[in-house]
Amino acid sequence: MWAAGVKSIVIFQRGDSWGDGIVNLLVPIWTAKGGNVAGDIVRYAAESTEFSNYLTLADATVAAAVTANGGERQRVGVVILSFDEIPVIVKQASSYDNIYNVHWWGSDGTAKSQRAMDDAPEESNHIGIYSMLSREDATSRFIDLSARYTALTSQQFSTYTAYVYDIGWVLATSVMQAQSQAGKDVLELQAPICLNTFGVAGWSRLDEFGDRFAPPYDCWGFFPGTNTGSPNPDKASVSIIMARYDPDSQTTVFDPAVLGYTPIGP
Repeated sequence: MWAAGVKSIVIFQRGDSWGDGIVNLLVPIWTAKGGNVAGDIVRYAAESTEFSNYLTLADATVAAAVTANGGERQRVGVVILSFDEIPVIVKQASSYDNIYNVHWWGSDGTAKSQRAMDDAPEESNHIGIYSMLSREDATSRFIDLSARYTALTSQQFSTYTAYVYDIGWVLATSVMQAQSQAGKDVLELQAPICLNTFGVAGWSRLDEFGDRFAPPYDCWGFFPGTNTGSPNPDKASVSIIMARYDPDSQTTVFDPAVLGYTPIGP
């Protein structure tokens, strides 16, 4: 968001530990960079199916933030933290001129969302919902499994699907080496097995917390199937990489040909 030129964010989040956790990390990092969190955080109940009250609040906050930024809409972004409720949210958001006409920035909860593309293609394309997703190594193994998965399910193969596949192999290898299914026997083998495993999603090594090492990230957005770089020109909405982030250099590179505009930058 910062690299794109966003200065003020309006947070619209799912009210659960996942959404709270991301916000608790995001806000201090964002404000330390000099960014502004506009108004109050809009935190909706996870079981909600009607979002008009939440959108009314967020719409007014977006309007005030755009005015505070001299009318420049690229300076204001909506941070959307949601899951499968996203098509309902964006369809309802289309009735609110302010929030509907700034870009939305999401997470792995919305990246490559099949429901967004299927159930709210026009609205998703309009808002963009630029969402971060860790990047896999496009090896021959990944490409082969992706092709077979897509042919079988008619859905895009994601990094997280590849992670689940690799986890299965690490678990199976751990059980085989331990000759046991007991957690205490299997767990201690997993870090060294991961260190020596290059899976479908790349190197599986773990950090000191037992998490996979942070990879580079892609930022995916929703666009019409006729958009430049579209893999499916006959689709009403497709998911395309519009930016790439390198955590080592902390740099973001946008693709204006996909976006249809050049971000104004910080």
